[in-house]
Amino acid sequence: MEKQYLSKNLICKFCLCIFDSKTRNSKQRFCSKVCAGKGNKNNGRFKKGQEAWNKGLIGYRKGYKMSDETKKKIGKANFKEKNAHWKGEDASYSSKHKWMLRHRGKAKKCEFCGKEGEWIDWANKSGEYKREDDDWMQLCRSCHKKYDQEK
Repeated sequence: MEKQYLSKNLICKFCLCIFDSKTRNSKQRFCSKVCAGKGNKNNGRFKKGQEAWNKGLIGYRKGYKMSDETKKKIGKANFKEKNAHWKGEDASYSSKHKWMLRHRGKAKKCEFCGKEGEWIDWANKSGEYKREDDDWMQLCRSCHKKYDQEK
């Protein structure tokens, strides 16, 4: 039983042999992948030696320096509530702890047991995580755990 080819007697553009198309493509130009690879060589998008369209062009505002005054204006325009990413009191747990680290620095001494060292954290007194200095205290991990369980 002979295979039914949709296109018969096509001529290969590379080796000029006659072939039958094994696919549904009646506009097939090559008889094999080998001929297609050789026939399409140097037929890429860019020709050898062709100059790039953007050669010599300089990027938009490249080398432009803003004055300190302009930088301050931009900073004021995007400060706190005016910033698109401002969350205010809806900020996350970790961001409020980071705020405490920025404003009061690293906690150094436990206010309950007096322990000093590496494992001292900022603990929130009220549990509401307000951005107020008197709502926070320095506790070691064990005292922090006990304090949170008592609440």
